[in-house]
Amino acid sequence: MSKITEHKLEIPIKDVNLDVEEYDKEVETLKEEIKRLKKIKKKQKKIKELEREKHNVIRKIKRKDR
Repeated sequence: MSKITEHKLEIPIKDVNLDVEEYDKEVETLKEEIKRLKKIKKKQKKIKELEREKHNVIRKIKRKDR
């Protein structure tokens, strides 16, 4: 069974006194980071489903062998 790890934002918010351009850049990088984390979460969900399916197939095979 794979180990699902917790992912956190890697980009710390630096300064509170940002001008508008810098703020927009920060927002954009945060949006990209959120997208990246959502992809990871989606992949983890798929892995979990596949592991469940694998387990069910193994159980069916064991039952059939009896």
